[in-house]
Amino acid sequence: MYALRYFSTALTYFCIGLLELLLLAGVAGCAYGAAKVDEPAGAAIGAALFFIAFLAFNCVLYCNWSQLRVAIAVIDATADFVVATKRLALVTMIYLIAGLLLIVLWAFGMVGVFALNEVRTVPNGVGGFKRELAWSPATEAMAWIMLFGLLWIAAFIRDQNVFINMISAAQYYFTSSREAEGAASVTAGVRTAHLKHAGSIALGSFVHALVYFIQLLVGALQAATDRDGDANPLLCCVNACVGCLESCVEYLNKAAYAFMAISGDPYCKSAWNGFVLTLKHMVTLAFCETLSSLLIFLGVLAIALLNVLTCLLIITYGTKSSPDVDTLWAPLIIIFCTSLLTAELFLGLFGESVTATLMCLAVDLELHGTATYGPPTFHEKLDQIRRDRGDTSQAEIEMQGDDAGPKRSSML
Repeated sequence: MYALRYFSTALTYFCIGLLELLLLAGVAGCAYGAAKVDEPAGAAIGAALFFIAFLAFNCVLYCNWSQLRVAIAVIDATADFVVATKRLALVTMIYLIAGLLLIVLWAFGMVGVFALNEVRTVPNGVGGFKRELAWSPATEAMAWIMLFGLLWIAAFIRDQNVFINMISAAQYYFTSSREAEGAASVTAGVRTAHLKHAGSIALGSFVHALVYFIQLLVGALQAATDRDGDANPLLCCVNACVGCLESCVEYLNKAAYAFMAISGDPYCKSAWNGFVLTLKHMVTLAFCETLSSLLIFLGVLAIALLNVLTCLLIITYGTKSSPDVDTLWAPLIIIFCTSLLTAELFLGLFGESVTATLMCLAVDLELHGTATYGPPTFHEKLDQIRRDRGDTSQAEIEMQGDDAGPKRSSML
C-alpha cells in the first residue's frame, strides 16, 4: 500500500508496459510457431489476433489517456485511504474468523443431516457387502437447503466486509479536501452495515448466492451427463449463460454497495443509480478495475516470493540447517501458498475500495460539476493533468442539468 501511495504512477506504467510486452510476446511466439510447423494457419491467425489486440490496446490508451491518468489518481487516493485506515485489517480478520466458524457449524449440521439417513447393507459386486446411506427426499432437500444457506451466509459475511471497506472509503473521501486529509470511522461503518443496511446487504447476497447456486446445479448436471458419455450442448450453453449472469450480478452488487455507502439508499435504488453512474464513467471504471487487479496480483505475488526468499535465506545462512533437510521444496511451497492466501485476504478488498472511491468521484461530479473532495494528493494529480493539457479546461462529459439543456461537467 505504501508503494502504491508513493509510486502509483510508476507502478501503473510498469503494468501497462508488462501488458504490452505480453501481447508482443504472443505475436512473436505465434510467429515463431508458424515458422516451425507444417501447417502454420492456426499459429498465423493467433499472431494476427495478438497483433490486433496490441493495436486495439494502444488505441484505447491513446484515445483515453486523460481517463487513464484520472484512474491512476483514483488508485493513488485509495492507497492513501488504506494506509490511513490500517485498522480495516482487523475487520477483515474478524470476518475471516466468522467465516471459519460458519464452516465448522455447517459441517456439524451436515453430519446431523447424514445421521438422519438409513444405513443399508448392499452387495459390493465382488462377493462381499458394503454399507451405504439411503437418502430420502426429505434429507436430500435438507442437504440442498443447507448448501444454499452456506452460500448465502458466506456471501453475506463477505459482503458485510466489502461494504464496511466501501463506506469507510466514502467517509475518507468526503471528509478530505484540497487542504487536508480526512479520516474514516470504521466503527461507524460496522454499525451502519449491521444496523441500517443489514437487510439490503442480505438481499444483495441472497441474489448472488441464488445465481451461484443455480450455476452449481447446472454445472453438476452437466458433469453428470459428461460422465455418462452423453454431452448435452444445451447444458453447456445454459451453464455459460448462468456464469455470465453470476458475473453481472457480482458487478451490480459492487456498484450497489458503493452507491449505498455514499447515499444510504436501499439496495434496489442503489443498484440502479450505481449502474447508471458506472455506465457514465465506464472508461475510467474499466481502467481502475484493470489496473487495480494487476497491481493486486503483482503485490500478492511479490509478497509471496519475498517470503519464500526470506525463508530460504534464513535456512541457508541464518540457521544453516539446509544440509539437515531432505528437501526444501515442501516448506517453501507451503510458505508460498500461505503467503498468497494471506496477502490476497488483505489486499483483495483494495479493488472494492477503488470502486467506492471512483463512485465517490462520480457523485462529487454530479453534485458540484468538478472534484471538490478527496485528499490533497488526489487534487495534485488532477491539477497536473490539467497543466499537462495546456489549459484550465477538464476532460468533458455530458451531465444533464435541471434546467434547459445539458450542462458541461468534467471528469476531473
